[in-house]
Amino acid sequence: MLSSSNTEGDNEKAYLTVHEGYTRDIGRGVARIDRESMDSAGIAEGDIIQIIGKRKTVARCHALYPSDEGRRKIIRIDGVIRANSDTKIGETVRVRKIIAPSASRVVVRPRESIPPLDEHYLTDALNGVPLVQGDNFLVPYFGGRLAFQAVSTEPQGAIVVDQQTIFFIANGESLIRFTITDLVRQEERGRSYLVLKFTLQGFGVSEAGEFQRRIEEDSDLAKTCNRHLDVITKEVAKKNDNPSTTIDIVTEANRKDILREIKFDIIKKMMNLEK
Repeated sequence: MLSSSNTEGDNEKAYLTVHEGYTRDIGRGVARIDRESMDSAGIAEGDIIQIIGKRKTVARCHALYPSDEGRRKIIRIDGVIRANSDTKIGETVRVRKIIAPSASRVVVRPRESIPPLDEHYLTDALNGVPLVQGDNFLVPYFGGRLAFQAVSTEPQGAIVVDQQTIFFIANGESLIRFTITDLVRQEERGRSYLVLKFTLQGFGVSEAGEFQRRIEEDSDLAKTCNRHLDVITKEVAKKNDNPSTTIDIVTEANRKDILREIKFDIIKKMMNLEK
């Protein structure tokens, strides 16, 4: 597995004074540096750079706007990057070019209450953005922004999000969730059936399941439903009891298969329940 090149001394460093970032760069993970400093540090347009304040963070480097032409040894970064590097406007930071691999997985934690969110939305919104574990970052959302923190990354160190990166939102809720979409008693040809439809959600995908079984006419419907719902709850909880193990086996190619396997386990256990 590749790891990011973040050892000291790999590249030339530039010592730059921190200035406020441009408004259009807020939340984009972008740092703007004067051309002379970029050239002296061997940094090209679009390179990933490490910013070393009291803490180390990363950003994608671009040149200053023409309105700043003639200014030297400055770096423009927004409040998010300043917080991630633990620095303030007017202070000096060290900057150097690094090589950051693409992330296969990133676990994030919301910094505030968020609406229901498909993890794949984060992949699309952050495509091309560099991160390091512990960084805070913003994601655009319907005219506003949602705040997150990167809890862990695979590989470790500085990474870049791409379209193959899988996100996991660890907000005190489960990595895998379920929704009951239908739970009814149906009559067909003089026989009664319990019909339970559910959807499993996780890893940015979903999987629908359906279970039917014949029930006695005088059976306690509420009790029967609760027994079957208990199976779903316990099977999903088993996968969520050790989320790191679940995350370790997930890839872009198999995440749908994992939900499908859970679905089949649920249906098999419901079939084994006594009528």
